[in-house]
Amino acid sequence: MQASPNYKQIEASEKFSTSNDLRLGDAVQALMEIHEAILNIEFYSQVEGQAYAFNDSLTA
Repeated sequence: MQASPNYKQIEASEKFSTSNDLRLGDAVQALMEIHEAILNIEFYSQVEGQAYAFNDSLTA
């Protein structure tokens, strides 16, 4: 995404600025990492739930 012409145009614009030196690419990277973490949590929650369902069927 950072190599796209639209991205470079936005970041080079005089109207684009941040007050804390966080660059647009850094923000995008942080959001991608958060999204990946959410997907991992959802996946492991499902796996854990399936393990409990399997264990319950053995004891029933």
